[in-house]
Amino acid sequence: MQHTKEELADKIVELCTENWKKERTPLLLSELGANLKDAGFDYKAILKLQGLRKFIADNAGKLAIVQHPTQFAKIGIIPTAKSFSYTDIPTLSKSEPSELDRLRKNRRAFYGFIEALSELPPEEIAGVSIPARVIVRLLEGK
Repeated sequence: MQHTKEELADKIVELCTENWKKERTPLLLSELGANLKDAGFDYKAILKLQGLRKFIADNAGKLAIVQHPTQFAKIGIIPTAKSFSYTDIPTLSKSEPSELDRLRKNRRAFYGFIEALSELPPEEIAGVSIPARVIVRLLEGK
């Protein structure tokens, strides 16, 4: 069954309202497409070449579009009666990597290096010489 633009607009408003009630955060446009498909809407066929953002701005007056000030791909929709700002969300401070994190990072880098070496032709591998003490220090994370 082919849905109309009005039905699509109503479904978007419904999904946004449900998301707002549950999460108190915007429904991201990157999630909206999948949600619409799950609900049985082929929104691309309905919109043809028009994007979701433009469609919502033109047809869903009950919704407001919010965009993150620095993460430009983070675009969401909220009910117009509500207010939301990405700048109000506290950001978690990044802690220093632990010793275990550094060790894992070194080992991943080392294994990646060894994997890259293994893909070389045999005559080039024969010319590679890595002292054992270097390998041990890398695996110890030093």
